[in-house]
Amino acid sequence: MANYKSLLEDNPSLEQKTWDLLHQLKDTITSDKDALNTLGVMTAERGENGEAEHAFRRVLELDSHDLTALSNLGILRAKKGNLNQAISLLQEAFDRNQDISGLAMNLARVECTAGNSSEAQKSLETSLFYNPDLEDLQRLLKELTNCSVDGSRR
Repeated sequence: MANYKSLLEDNPSLEQKTWDLLHQLKDTITSDKDALNTLGVMTAERGENGEAEHAFRRVLELDSHDLTALSNLGILRAKKGNLNQAISLLQEAFDRNQDISGLAMNLARVECTAGNSSEAQKSLETSLFYNPDLEDLQRLLKELTNCSVDGSRR
């Protein structure tokens, strides 16, 4: 985990070492939420979404409110086209963390893809309450004013 934290702190030279260690230990970290979340993130970054989903689901078995697992599993489900599952997972995370703008933006994008413009706007407006000056939220709110069923803007 120290390698992963260093990796996140802008030390990309540790990525392969961190991956190798996590991959070697994946059968022994079944009760370590942090290690499982790290494994999930790193496997998703490598396009191994099935293994990433497995890691995130295991985290949620350990802690059903884990923000990292909820949001990342939600994104993976959205990528698979399981929009209702994605929205459910992202909404659960957002309900507890409405001040996290990235989470609001992810939820709004999935809601828009599902064709629900009003819910997408509501998610962004809620987050803007906590982050009123955040330009990314304001810009996305303007962009997602009207979503169609296929996720394109009208």
